[in-house]
Amino acid sequence: MHILMVTPGLPYPLQQGRAIRTYGVLHGMVQAGFRVTLLSFHDAPAESLHDTPLAALCEQIITVPAPPPRPISQRLTDVLFSGRADLEGRLSSAAMTQALQELVTDQAFDAVQFEGVELGAYLLALKALHPHIPMIYSAHNAEADLQRVIADIDAADLTRLHIAAYSRVQANRLQRFESAVCHAADHVIAVSDEDAALLATMHGGRAVAVIPSGVFADQYAAPPQTPFRLEQNPLVFTGKMDYRPNVDAMLWFGERILPKILEQTGATLYVVGQKPHRRLAALGADPHIHLTGWVEQVQPYLYAAAVY
Repeated sequence: MHILMVTPGLPYPLQQGRAIRTYGVLHGMVQAGFRVTLLSFHDAPAESLHDTPLAALCEQIITVPAPPPRPISQRLTDVLFSGRADLEGRLSSAAMTQALQELVTDQAFDAVQFEGVELGAYLLALKALHPHIPMIYSAHNAEADLQRVIADIDAADLTRLHIAAYSRVQANRLQRFESAVCHAADHVIAVSDEDAALLATMHGGRAVAVIPSGVFADQYAAPPQTPFRLEQNPLVFTGKMDYRPNVDAMLWFGERILPKILEQTGATLYVVGQKPHRRLAALGADPHIHLTGWVEQVQPYLYAAAVY
């Protein structure tokens, strides 16, 4: 089978959860005998990827420049007047539309797989033009439900009520958009049983496949050759630290849980991950908490941790 895999960003290097998951799925498809053509938003030309593992895995790689971030004024206008969820138009690109259309016209694909809800508008448009091509929606989250949880968390903080209201609006709009994408897709893939149950209600009750995210375990099997020591009783959390669920998790842990631990024993929390959000600045001022930012490898922190 020949699969056209469409991704919102290049699934390499493996420096964030989305890339790690997508690369793992791509690797698994190739191992299973599928041929894969990769179409990704990426600002460098595909020729620059010849020395990456993607070149060995993919039959062809096509890149399209990522659209620039929309100005706040446009996003506010969309919120007030468009009726669309923010994620619907975040990756709107004439170049991507053209690349997709040319690929499915010039080549015979057995299926087109879209990674993430940000690409849902392309799935809907392509399905309308080419209803005979099977479309696969690979959901990285149950997005509407995630927005509802975010709204509930913010509603408990009076200073963030306006953000909670925004998330409520986004959750309702995402419910409509996510339902349309799931309904149009021939197959839906979820990362967990919980997400699958939520997405199945939007997929007309049809089965939703679950493919858990994973890592290449052999990369973690041996301890680092150079000894790596952290401070007393190190607790380690890893994740991309501008991703809202990770930010909320560490704010909760730093404010509610770590003080209880410190009542009993000395400990140091290491938050390991790129792009720490500004809301984490207060945690960084605590002498018992270190925000590392981007690190070249997480393995040394895992092996040095008392608790991960």
